[in-house]
Amino acid sequence: MTRARARGMPTPHRLAPDSERRAHRRVRVDAQALLRDGERVRAERCIDVSLGGVGVASNLLSEGTELEVVIELGPSSVVRTLGQVVRNENGTMGIRFVRLDQRSLTALLAHVSGAA
Repeated sequence: MTRARARGMPTPHRLAPDSERRAHRRVRVDAQALLRDGERVRAERCIDVSLGGVGVASNLLSEGTELEVVIELGPSSVVRTLGQVVRNENGTMGIRFVRLDQRSLTALLAHVSGAA
């Protein structure tokens, strides 16, 4: 018996699909994201947001691209962070937040908990 089984851990073939293994709860959002990839800045529509990242309605950047992300969630509620494209499929990019400062984390916490 493997150690994973001995501890009651799921085996790889029994893991849930990616959408069920998310580390953070995602909530729908109606916001614009400014994405800066080097010298280019794009305004794209956010689909959802969590403490770990954001879904954006676009497929312009390839997986692995690092970028600056600015999302205005409401008055005085702005997320400014570095991100990395971790998924790009079906017209949607998944961007993982790489580093959140306290102000951005506070804005995300307020938005995610307020959408319950």
